[in-house]
Amino acid sequence: MKLRTINKFFQKKELERVELENKKRIFSSRALLGEDLELQKNVIIEIKNGEIVHISRNVKEKEIEEIKAKNRYNNCIIIPGFINGHTHIGDSFAKELGFDLEIDKIVQAPKGLKHYLLNTMDKEIIIEGMKNTFLEMIYSGITTFVDFRENGMKGIKLLQEAESRFKNSYPKIELGKVILGRPKAEIDELDDILEQCDGAGFGSTNKYSDEQLKLIKEKCQKHNKIISVHVSETKKEHLRAEQEFGSSDVYRAILLLNANPIVHAIHIDKRDFTLIKTKDISIVVCPRANSYLGVGFPPIQEFINENIPVCIGTDNVMLNSLNIFREFEYIIKYLRSVFGPEIIEPVEVMKMASVYPAKIYGLANKGSIDLEKRADLIVINLESPHLQPVHKIYETLTLRAGPRDIKAVYLGGIKFAEIQ
Repeated sequence: MKLRTINKFFQKKELERVELENKKRIFSSRALLGEDLELQKNVIIEIKNGEIVHISRNVKEKEIEEIKAKNRYNNCIIIPGFINGHTHIGDSFAKELGFDLEIDKIVQAPKGLKHYLLNTMDKEIIIEGMKNTFLEMIYSGITTFVDFRENGMKGIKLLQEAESRFKNSYPKIELGKVILGRPKAEIDELDDILEQCDGAGFGSTNKYSDEQLKLIKEKCQKHNKIISVHVSETKKEHLRAEQEFGSSDVYRAILLLNANPIVHAIHIDKRDFTLIKTKDISIVVCPRANSYLGVGFPPIQEFINENIPVCIGTDNVMLNSLNIFREFEYIIKYLRSVFGPEIIEPVEVMKMASVYPAKIYGLANKGSIDLEKRADLIVINLESPHLQPVHKIYETLTLRAGPRDIKAVYLGGIKFAEIQ
């Protein structure tokens, strides 16, 4: 056999080996499929190069036996990986340090505790805190997060360093992210920030004049980037906008800044509500963090009634754990306590951490278990004693399940080895 023929033979074998490694088949006795999170039984999900290429339903025992044992999940359910719609992970090192303080004394720039700590703490501690948060996210089933990045370019570089160190520890794991930066002082810094980020995320419109908001909008549109901002998190912020600028912070965010989505929107009035609906604005709610801070509960039911897209965020790590399951439970129980037992379907709440944030942030290849979507998957063990017996799957997943029930998390088809 000629040398060239031998080389071609081994090249072909190597290509076949690589292709085989990049292909994977996963079985679960149940799965929530498509954008409706439809319950299906005996499902095989085929993955190639990190994407879902085929889904089989109601498969027979013979097909199940062909799946590798490590990818067979009996008495389990596979659900889409969670998308955390709003975080501030930079303060991960400061958990509970602001517990006894009011919101302004914790997060208000530049004098709030969070900003004081971010500006004075050793960068190694900040970086290690963020690296630990990446692990907490995966342990909690979060496969993509949206982060508001404070401290300008310095804050971005700290995040990049944390990502680099995480990648060194877990080289095959790709945690999805949408990073929204903000200038520390001068708006001119925004151009550099937008080169490094997916968009801009601002603490409040009240810190900027009308002309500055228009300039920020122009810069973001020039770069074709997302604009997001906190609005009406407190009554004080809403009132301040009316007094200083003659219109609400919601109005200024939408009409001057062209922000979408907007975050919190707790203390909005009827005019704000009408504008949000007519302009097709999406909302990110952070109910547990809002309650921690004592600022109220977002009008989630009103948003749902008016078909306004809503997604869930966990907000600052120093205030709140990255536990989406707890958000599900809190939202459902709070709304039932106010409006009655039939007010909301648990499956709709689950979509707020999967289907809806994917649409809101333009993540077309994420948010559901579908063909050509990235294989970001959570495997839940339905044999956990506190889940048995399972009578209603959506209620079980939102009201009883938690990170301790996660058997595996797949990020782009790669199984995170630490969870067994």
